[in-house]
Amino acid sequence: MTTTLSLIGFGEAGAIFGQDLAALDVKIYAYDRLLEDPAQRTALRVRSQRCGVQLCESAAQAIALGEWVISAVTADNALEVALNAAPLMRRGQLFIDINSGRPLYEACSGYGHAAIRHRLHRCGCHGTSPPPALENPHSFGRRTC
Repeated sequence: MTTTLSLIGFGEAGAIFGQDLAALDVKIYAYDRLLEDPAQRTALRVRSQRCGVQLCESAAQAIALGEWVISAVTADNALEVALNAAPLMRRGQLFIDINSGRPLYEACSGYGHAAIRHRLHRCGCHGTSPPPALENPHSFGRRTC
């Protein structure tokens, strides 16, 4: 079983994944670009502590620490995150994009980013519903993040 996982993006979906996986004794690291905003930093730190997630000062640091890397960013940021992550990934690491759209996969195919296509794995099943916690964050009871 994977024992360390890194999240790039620690908004609603990232916090749900982080909290639920930390509860299963998976060590979770996270980076969110909002850490660079002094007005957002404190709230992110509080959320990460409630979720049992360790924040990293950079995406590169988070990527270096996780066996798996989950990109939980918005569709308009997915390609940029993947392009920046690809050269930092080491052999055996898995990159998972949980974005509900297909822009990352299509952009990688369209631009011919062979290195990214070989390193990044698209995760998800088309035509299925998202996990209940992502549909309704309160469906599993009270969340602390």
